[in-house]
Amino acid sequence: MTTSSNSGRGGTRAGAGRKRIAPAGEPGVVYKIRMTQAQRAKLEQLGGAAWMRQMIERGNVPVD
Repeated sequence: MTTSSNSGRGGTRAGAGRKRIAPAGEPGVVYKIRMTQAQRAKLEQLGGAAWMRQMIERGNVPVD
């Protein structure tokens, strides 16, 4: 069996990898929270991380 270094597999490809959530030039951050198993299940039913991001964008910050 002959192996070739140019087999068409592996390496960098345009458009490959996870898609960005944050706008270009804005770094994304990880924020961890603790919750119960029941809360986690409900979060997944509501739409998971995408739903959470949408709720944060919709929310209003209280003014003192």
